[in-house]
Amino acid sequence: MAVTFPTPTRIVGITIIDNYRVCTSSQLNVLQNCASLDFKLGKYNSLADILNSLGVKVYIRKGIIEKNMTSFLDKAEKYWRSKLEENQKEYNKNIKILDRIKEERQYSKFHLRGRYLPEEKIIELFPEEMEQEYEGTKMDELLVSTLAHETMHAYFDRPEHDIYPYVYFVEEPLAEFGMLLYLYNTCMPASMQSWAYNDVANKYSCYRYGAQLFDHKGDLALLRFFENYKCNISRYEIIDVTSETVVLPLPSHTPSVGLDGGIVLYKLSKGRLQVTLSSGTVIAYPNSTMTFVDAINETIKIHNITDVAYAANKVMGKTLISNDPSVYNNYRSGKNLGISGWYVETHSDNIHKGIMLKKIFNELFLPWTVCIV
Repeated sequence: MAVTFPTPTRIVGITIIDNYRVCTSSQLNVLQNCASLDFKLGKYNSLADILNSLGVKVYIRKGIIEKNMTSFLDKAEKYWRSKLEENQKEYNKNIKILDRIKEERQYSKFHLRGRYLPEEKIIELFPEEMEQEYEGTKMDELLVSTLAHETMHAYFDRPEHDIYPYVYFVEEPLAEFGMLLYLYNTCMPASMQSWAYNDVANKYSCYRYGAQLFDHKGDLALLRFFENYKCNISRYEIIDVTSETVVLPLPSHTPSVGLDGGIVLYKLSKGRLQVTLSSGTVIAYPNSTMTFVDAINETIKIHNITDVAYAANKVMGKTLISNDPSVYNNYRSGKNLGISGWYVETHSDNIHKGIMLKKIFNELFLPWTVCIV
């Protein structure tokens, strides 16, 4: 059964070049229409906005191309073996990564549905490869999902981020995550969303972790990492995702704000925020919002409220604490602090509440620790 795609409010034309007429006019229209659908990512409002703003053209290519990751995996293994020898404290982590690389070797060669060429600012789609999959019954779905996936790579390569390396084990799962997020946010038919999710989840390579990332799509910290990518990490870094956690590498140029040894660690909201004061007192409520507000109140006991508000707003780059409740919009919640008339934003997830507290404590020279338990 043919997919009924959503209708865009307006068509934003993208450059699609099909010199060999590999696609039908209907398929080209599907690509144009789906690229025009409203999809907010960073400062962009649609796939078409991303492509046009970055000057990326879409080429429909004949033939089937194989990607061979063997050489890259050799280098990645060498890199992580050297890490294993350098740092025995992280033995378990490095062994786990080496096992992942070994697993990836079994699927180091595969045919491409599409690819993004950063030097040429070109996306290439390979419909003849797509015809070999699903007995040729999912052409529209494959064209749209592949265009979305490759557009994520183009987005990652935007100005000021194009200086950073392509990181296979991180970028490919993130591109799949972005594609699934696009299908979800544009209200694609449930049947297509389900098909695309299963298509990603059933892949044998690291691409499959994009589906697990999508399981965490409500995590604001993960969304922020995705929106800010690419960043300055080693080209051999590896993403680690389970049903409960997402572990992403921390950019080397960024101050260490992670709560787990320099790694940005995202946990599901069932984790509780906990703050330990220098006196040994532990602040930990079942509701992490209460813990967050109480920790701010403890900070206020030591510093003037305006000093704490200044420090909080300075390090976060936004109004976190204010005596004006009107600064909070419908997507934020203001909780009254212990001092009447002052409010603190509590909308962030647990991990970002922890990061905010740690930054505030550092700014005010408070030797207090923060963790998620």
